[in-house]
Order: sequence, then structure tokens, then C-alpha cells
Amino acid sequence: MSVDQINTTFYSHVHFAFTTITSDYAINVTGVEDRLSLFSNMTGVKRVLSIGGWTFSTDPSTYMIFRDAVTSANRDMLITNVVDFLEKWDLDGADFDWEYPDKPDIKGISAGTTADSTNYYVTLDLLKAAMTTGKTVSLTAPASFWYLQRFPIKAISTVVDYVVCMTYDLHGQ
Repeated sequence: MSVDQINTTFYSHVHFAFTTITSDYAINVTGVEDRLSLFSNMTGVKRVLSIGGWTFSTDPSTYMIFRDAVTSANRDMLITNVVDFLEKWDLDGADFDWEYPDKPDIKGISAGTTADSTNYYVTLDLLKAAMTTGKTVSLTAPASFWYLQRFPIKAISTVVDYVVCMTYDLHGQ
């Protein structure tokens, strides 16, 4: 379905998935600019940019970008770029889909550390504080305890507006 075919009367929020992050922590829309333009013109719903996703989070060439972006050395640049991007495209919020900080079992990906999850929380908290009134911050989280166990989800839940729970593959993984 094309973005311009979505009947927005049934929804309060629509997420655009996915954009990614460049190695200098800017939002990357390569290949999706036309669809993003249509998305940004939708009316009657909150238009939320989803950043990341499975492929970006687990590809050997990109998986370190999230880890690096949320460190104290880089998070301010990421936050500035996200806030500026939302303003430029007149979007209502940002959703982060990082699969999965601090998880050691994804083939070909080196294990993260607990610092990754803590840095993720701190980044979301600072991003929320940097947002203008009415803008939302959310994250996409796994339903599986195995992947969720190292998220500081209780702390994260105090700073995000909502959590998108991935509920596919619950019976048959």
C-alpha cells in the first residue's frame, strides 16, 4: 500500500518505517524521500518517524551506529539531528527501533554491553527533553523477555510517550 492510500480516519498515529542513521548521526532517507514526502503531508494523525529496524540493527556494516550514537560523546549530535529532522519535515515524533541493545546472540554481531542499554535510556530521556511541546518519543520493544531483559524498560517508560511492542512470532520462534 502506498503512503497516500492510508485511510487515516481509523488511526491516531502512523509510523514511517524505516529511516536509518548515518555514521555522523544524521537521519538517512536515501531511497525513501518520495514516500517520506507523501507521509509528511498526511493529515489527521500523528506522523512518527521510525528509525532503525532489524536490518539496520543487525547488519555487520551498520549495527555499531546505534551503539556509537547513544554514547555520551555522540548523543547530543544525534538528538540535534533528530529534532532538526522532525522540524524540517514537520513530523510529530520519533520512534527508535534498536534490535537489540546488549544482546549477545545475534549471529555475526559482537555482544553489546549493559552500557548500551543505559546509554539508550539516557539518550531517549535527553531527546524527550529537547523536543518541542506536542512531539512524541517512543521506542519499539520486543515482546520476548529474552530480548527485553536487559532494557531498562521501567526507566525508559518514564521518559517515552509510548512503547510499540513487537508482537509477531510469539508462537513458533
